[in-house]
Amino acid sequence: MLSKKFAYALRGLTFIALHGSMEKKISLQELSDGIDVPHFFLGKIMQELVRNEIVSSVKGPGGGFWIADTAMNRSAFEILKMIDPKVIASNCLMGKKNCDHERPCPLHAEYVACRNTLFDSLKETTLFNLA
Repeated sequence: MLSKKFAYALRGLTFIALHGSMEKKISLQELSDGIDVPHFFLGKIMQELVRNEIVSSVKGPGGGFWIADTAMNRSAFEILKMIDPKVIASNCLMGKKNCDHERPCPLHAEYVACRNTLFDSLKETTLFNLA
C-alpha cells in the first residue's frame, strides 16, 4: 500500500534525527550505508526533502544533511504527501478507476477504513516520535 520511496524517506529522516545535527552533518554515503538503501535512489529522495524544507543540506567536504528542530514536529503524513501524493488520492485497492462510495468495488469499504486508520496514525506520528 505504501511505497519503498516513503519507507526510505522515513528511515533516512529517522537516521538523520538520531545521528546528525547542524554540527555533525550526515553525508549521503553515510546515510545510504546506515539505512542500507541504494545511494542514487536515496539521493533523489533527499533532494525532495530538502526542497520541501524537511531537511537542510550543505554540499562539499564536511557537508551533508541535518534536521532543524522545527522540522521535528512534522508528521509522517506530511512526508507521505510530499513523497508519494498518489497514495493519498488512491481510492481503490483493486485499481478500478470508477470506484467510489457511490460505485464501490467489493473491497472499497474495508480498504477505506484501513487506509483512514493508517493515515490517522501517520498524522499523529511526528519525526520526533520516530527518533
